[in-house]
Amino acid sequence: MMNRLILFIFIACFQCLSVCGQSAFDFSKLSQHKVFVNKSLDIDHFDFFFQDSIGRIWGGSNGLMMFDGESFVKKTPSIGTYSVYCALSATKYLIGSRQGLYLFNLQTMELVPIEGFSKDEVTGLYRISSQEVLVFCINRIVRLDL
Repeated sequence: MMNRLILFIFIACFQCLSVCGQSAFDFSKLSQHKVFVNKSLDIDHFDFFFQDSIGRIWGGSNGLMMFDGESFVKKTPSIGTYSVYCALSATKYLIGSRQGLYLFNLQTMELVPIEGFSKDEVTGLYRISSQEVLVFCINRIVRLDL
């Protein structure tokens, strides 16, 4: 008898929670969204995004672009499609592309090629330590000392 009473109380509480927990949801809001279009740069896709140490949003798509709050502004020259990135510090990033490996400095906005990688298609970067990065290329893997 006691078990039935506990079961009845449990079911009654569950029913109250499920009925009281329901709220009116406006499904019409699901279809309302803003489509991002950046016609000034003619961008159809981004290879990657990252957020730097001071909160800026960057996108890689045939050049690094920074989001200025309304659209993406191109900050580096076109050097092929970017594929990967690796943060080295708050201001320096390694950027791998189909046309090599580059060091990007956020303070100066300079993109400098890393010697010995100009003919490589870089497909991956893995930071081993603060001074070493594994660079994965189509035909080789290199341990890069910084």
